[in-house]
Amino acid sequence: MSTIALVMTFVFAFLIVSEIIDAIKSERKTRMKIEAALREEEMRRGYAPGTYSRVFASKSAYREFKRKNRKEEKEDSEEMDREALRKGIDDLEERIRNLDTIMREKAGRRKGREDCNEN
Repeated sequence: MSTIALVMTFVFAFLIVSEIIDAIKSERKTRMKIEAALREEEMRRGYAPGTYSRVFASKSAYREFKRKNRKEEKEDSEEMDREALRKGIDDLEERIRNLDTIMREKAGRRKGREDCNEN
């Protein structure tokens, strides 16, 4: 009788564990279907996939994503700042060249007027 009880216990335990595993798998499958439907809807509306449907497994995964995102944004903004500075410097150099040209032309006109007044 004890062996039959032991076998029955193992059978029930196996059935319970297999039911739990099946429930977890079906939940994951349902979650994946929902995420896929959300991403489809996002793409249909013109958003990048994952814009609103991003689902994180844990808070730590979400925090890691935010840290990574902030780091990328910071690098992008630094690069954009450098480009803006380079463009500003180029614009200033062009203005200086234009001012030099204007000043030379004015100096040439003054010289020409002085030469005309002497004759």
